[in-house]
Amino acid sequence: MRTSPSSLPPFAALSMDAELRRLTQRGRVRGHVHSAFRHVVNVMTERGTLISLCSRSLDDAPWSVRMDVPQWQPADWPVGAAVTVESDGVYTAGPHGRAAVFGDAIEWWPASSDPLPSEGLAGRVATIGALLRERGTGGGALAATGSDSFQQAVAARISECLELIRRGERDDRSPVVDHGVAGMIGLGPGLTPAGDDVLTGLALTAALPSSRIRHLTRSIERGLRRGSARTTTVSETTLREALRGRARESLTTLFAVISAPQDGGRSDDRLANAVDRVLRIGHTSGTDILSGVVAGLRLEIDLRGPRWLSEP
Repeated sequence: MRTSPSSLPPFAALSMDAELRRLTQRGRVRGHVHSAFRHVVNVMTERGTLISLCSRSLDDAPWSVRMDVPQWQPADWPVGAAVTVESDGVYTAGPHGRAAVFGDAIEWWPASSDPLPSEGLAGRVATIGALLRERGTGGGALAATGSDSFQQAVAARISECLELIRRGERDDRSPVVDHGVAGMIGLGPGLTPAGDDVLTGLALTAALPSSRIRHLTRSIERGLRRGSARTTTVSETTLREALRGRARESLTTLFAVISAPQDGGRSDDRLANAVDRVLRIGHTSGTDILSGVVAGLRLEIDLRGPRWLSEP
């Protein structure tokens, strides 16, 4: 049954992942607070689903609910606290328990991706790459100026693994792709390690309609089965959703802009704005995910070969 009622006012939802809404309607699920930060509270259910309660400043994402709060007070959601997830909200126990109610939250579906364009893609990828180098945050896939030896080693290892993935895909050798993927899972510090963020960008590119990337998806699936203990639950959840083409709204918007017909300067402005939104994800996560997207798009162009610009 529902946890004890509280005199504290509930938090109200603005929007939530439609797939999560369907899950909550299947019946009450118990869980606990997995982790709590200023802008995200993560709840782990007994079924192994990680649900994120996000502040309103964040964009919609798989398995997330955007709440009408500027930021969380971690004391409101102590790590390990018992939680129940019901059809109408998330509840913690006791007279001082908190409630995050879904109410009439708008259901969010990740935007479906169109096939990559046959004209102008190389130019768009070059633009994204230039913006990434100019505006990205060093410390993960991009080595920061004056970074320590560990950060430099992480950036160098990511570069090596990306080359393995590129070579394995180009030569149709899945074990080489497996090796590159295995080297990145869990690589780097943080809630979402840099290596996983780069793989997320690659996975999203491979999930696009008509992608020529053949081995990467299964390599990541195998890598997670063998090495999920090396990474975090949040990172693994993000990667598994990316394999399905599901990602936070800023990323699906970026792919929509890349795939849209060009319109001169307006297209350039839209692309720059979409890139900036991705770069604002986390501290270095946006930079690292975008690094994976750029690597994936360059791989797509490489696999298409010289006929790329003439293909529909």
